[in-house]
Amino acid sequence: MKKILFVLFCCVALVGCKSDIEVLQEEIEMLKLEKEKKALEQSLEEEKQALQEEKNRLETELLIDEIIAEMGDNPIVGICYGDCENGVGGEFYPDGSNYVGEWNDDKYNGQGTYSYADGGNYVGEFKAGKKNGQGTYSYANGGNYIGEFKAGRRNGQGTDTLANGDKYVGDYKAGRRNGQGTATNADGSIYHSGLWLNGQAVK
Repeated sequence: MKKILFVLFCCVALVGCKSDIEVLQEEIEMLKLEKEKKALEQSLEEEKQALQEEKNRLETELLIDEIIAEMGDNPIVGICYGDCENGVGGEFYPDGSNYVGEWNDDKYNGQGTYSYADGGNYVGEFKAGKKNGQGTYSYANGGNYIGEFKAGRRNGQGTDTLANGDKYVGDYKAGRRNGQGTATNADGSIYHSGLWLNGQAVK
């Protein structure tokens, strides 16, 4: 009889232990689901933000196209087309250059295009009236620089391709080649790959 009671006690204990394990498993599953839910919410929020940014970019591009059409072939120098204070607008200057894009506090700020009198052209980001962020500068005689800018100068990663085919890919700081980079000649041969300092190859 005692043996039977002992066996029954053990079975009850085992059932109790199994129940505790099941509770822990359920709690773990709930935590996993909560984690997955938060990850999904974050992913959806990031996607929503990306779509909103894309929408804003397209709306800006449409406004820029409208302003360019309004300017026509003979725009008036010194006259703002659109909103050149806090919006999207364009303006021509006496030297023949012009800017069309976003403004903030009467300064270029956001996406825009600046066309220089010599035929050069910059398309990209501006901040407080200067090239800042990602952009492309096209030389008047061909070739371009695609990369990062800061306070009006090349700063960060960039690729500079000249009209003759020579190319540099690498770091910039304060407008010059500074850091790691590779310069290749038009025929594909490497001029220098490694460290650069103030625009000069360190050999």
